[in-house]
Formats: sequence, structure tokens, C-alpha cells
Amino acid sequence: ALGSCMVSLMAIKSKDLNLNLENSTVEVTKIMQAEPRKIAKIIIIMNMEIAVDQRMKLILERTAMTCPVLLSLNPDIEKEITFNWK
Repeated sequence: ALGSCMVSLMAIKSKDLNLNLENSTVEVTKIMQAEPRKIAKIIIIMNMEIAVDQRMKLILERTAMTCPVLLSLNPDIEKEITFNWK
């Protein structure tokens, strides 16, 4: 849900910017802690199959970071988010 939310927001914004994010992918990994058993860390890798300038990268990355699922995660969960641009 988290990765799809982030990429969906970016896709909506990209249409406004006349960009195509087709073939871009998202990898989400959760790291669990033992005691108490809960999520300790989320790793998100956004592989963007588009070459854009720094301004467009910033706009799209900031858009992804407004994801309501991301913002709803417990603040104790470490979040590592990487954007790989072509």
C-alpha cells in the first residue's frame, strides 16, 4: 500500500507536468524488531525510468513524500527512501 500510494501520487503529478513514469518500479522492504514484535524500519526504493532535470526530480519526490500512508506511519518506524532516476 505504501509504495503504490507514493507512486500513484507521483503519476498524477507527472501528468500535470507532461511526464511519463511508465515502467518505473517500487521496492518496499520491512525490517521487523524482535521484542516487542513490530516493524522497526521501512526501506523504499523508487526506480524511476525517466530522465528529468533537478527541478522535476524535486517536485516529484516532494509529491511522493506527501503520501498519507507514509505520513500515517508511527514516527518510531525508521523510513529509508531512495529515488533512483535514469
